Amino acid sequence: MRFQLRMMRFSQRLALILCVACALGGPLNAQRQVGVSKVSLDLGTYTVWLGMPETDALSGFQRAGYKVIGKPSDPAWPLRFVVSDRSTYSVAFRDGKLIFADRAWASSASDELGTVISALASLASHDAHSCTIIYAPLNNPDNSAERVFIDCGERSVLLAKSKISGFGNAMTITERIGRLY
Repeated sequence: MRFQLRMMRFSQRLALILCVACALGGPLNAQRQVGVSKVSLDLGTYTVWLGMPETDALSGFQRAGYKVIGKPSDPAWPLRFVVSDRSTYSVAFRDGKLIFADRAWASSASDELGTVISALASLASHDAHSCTIIYAPLNNPDNSAERVFIDCGERSVLLAKSKISGFGNAMTITERIGRLY
């Protein structure tokens, strides 16, 4: 019961922050910078960017001491996992180029709101604009999730609260670049 109450309060605060940010035209509607810049994401100590050659990314992960798990057999689902000592990241390549990467923002039960604010601040600091907020719940007999995507084109944040049979409840906050499809 205590967890449900805490998550309900967290959800209410998050909704208020998102509404205020969108209504006031705050940092999520920042002006686009002049010039072309790479859409990049720091995966621990290594930075990747959309369009990065797969060979460069894989050798960079190796130099950083990361392990890459999986070579997709299905081109329609090209996801791989990059494992460091502290985190696991997801990356995907298509036609030899990086098309997607994500990193989870660490969250503690005592500062969930602070973690959400940090993820949104990162989104805003990368010139996010014209963002769309998408609510996409998942429900099936063994799993359920309340998901909110803050989609700003090639950069997005995913906020999710899930319940997985046998594993319990989890909250994830993920910053992403690119798309899997």
